[in-house]
Amino acid sequence: MSCWNNLCATFPPPSLAMFDTYTTMLTLLPRADTNATSGDDENPYGYTPNFAISIMFMALFGITTVLHLGQAVFYRRWFLLYTVILAGAMETAGWYGRVWSSHDVLNSGAYTLQIVLTIVAPTPLLAVNFIIFGRIIRRLGTAYSWVKPRWYTKIFFTCDLLALISQASGGTLASGDDVSPTLLNIGEKIMLYSIVASLVIIAIFAILALDFLRRHAHRKPVRPMSTDETPRERFQGPIRKLIYALAVNTCLLFVRAIYRTAELADGIEGTIIHTQWPFVLFDGTMVVLAMFTYNAFHVGRLMDSDQEFNDKLKNLEAQNAERDVELEMAPPAYEEPPVYMKKDEPLTLAMYLFKFGFLFPPFWILGAFILLSPLRAPEAVADSTDAPSAWLPDKTEAEHQAVIDHMRKAELKWAWRCLWALLVVSFFAIAAGITIYAVLKA
Repeated sequence: MSCWNNLCATFPPPSLAMFDTYTTMLTLLPRADTNATSGDDENPYGYTPNFAISIMFMALFGITTVLHLGQAVFYRRWFLLYTVILAGAMETAGWYGRVWSSHDVLNSGAYTLQIVLTIVAPTPLLAVNFIIFGRIIRRLGTAYSWVKPRWYTKIFFTCDLLALISQASGGTLASGDDVSPTLLNIGEKIMLYSIVASLVIIAIFAILALDFLRRHAHRKPVRPMSTDETPRERFQGPIRKLIYALAVNTCLLFVRAIYRTAELADGIEGTIIHTQWPFVLFDGTMVVLAMFTYNAFHVGRLMDSDQEFNDKLKNLEAQNAERDVELEMAPPAYEEPPVYMKKDEPLTLAMYLFKFGFLFPPFWILGAFILLSPLRAPEAVADSTDAPSAWLPDKTEAEHQAVIDHMRKAELKWAWRCLWALLVVSFFAIAAGITIYAVLKA
């Protein structure tokens, strides 16, 4: 009978359970008295972890991890087992620790489990970006990258692994039972420096990736093409979607690393680590979105395997060899020399707003709004030399539209650059502000 009473107390009627869950989620920020639990001075969180939110994130990480496992087996992408799937498993276990702490906030085992795993888990998720981008370079052309594809994995993955070990050891030191102030300070510093190292790794990786894409777009290789380099392929189709997914994933993890840097710079006893909503928003949400991004834009669906790519290269080499033999046997054919014409890009307002935006960044806001403003031909005005009939009078309506389309294409290119410049500057300004605030508060 007592078991039945305990079960009823644990699982109330559905309507009451739904009401309790709803009200619990609305009170994410705990009130002053909810933190004042028994042994408040010993509470390592500074608050009681929200049960509803913790169970929700544990379920989300469990779902995305199971999906990744199924996708990895279906597409036979085994490197995902020790990267994305490992990260998801650790996040799931870390959020289980928070569920556990929501019932027993003073349990040191639950606190150690969640703090170590939620700090360490995104590290192998970041490593998959290095592996995927190295393979993207092979497919788009290795001559445009400063770093060889195999070294992307070796260098960045090794640094990521060292950061992983450092974060785990620092988290263990800072969360054990009866930790001396000296060990607590050492563990805190180790975690901080490891997170900063991850932040630097992401920044260097992003700079190299952007440089590769810029060189590829403008056909400016780092070194001459040779037999050791893979041929250039177009930036289009499924691989374009995969690069966008990789960019979103990297930005999400970068935001999370900035938050963790600010949190640890503020200290174990600081305000940031003792406030629940920043952890939920800037850590849990960022990582779970990064996981689901690769579910939706899976590498196995958007990019062929290494074996398939190698077979494609061998077939291409065989075709080139046959063509060379045919050209050697055939007499040289006479061809008219090509006529090279330089196609000038029209001057647009968006171009000037982008360039002068480096002197006055609000210009980029105006340039971004051009994306929402379509370009039209001049409207007809009676008895006016400025009427469309006087605008390119020797051209037809179709030719007028072609000119407008050409100008609009150039205008959109610079407007998008204004938007991206605005987003990047805003992002780094916010990141710098958070970091400066955390350092000043430390």
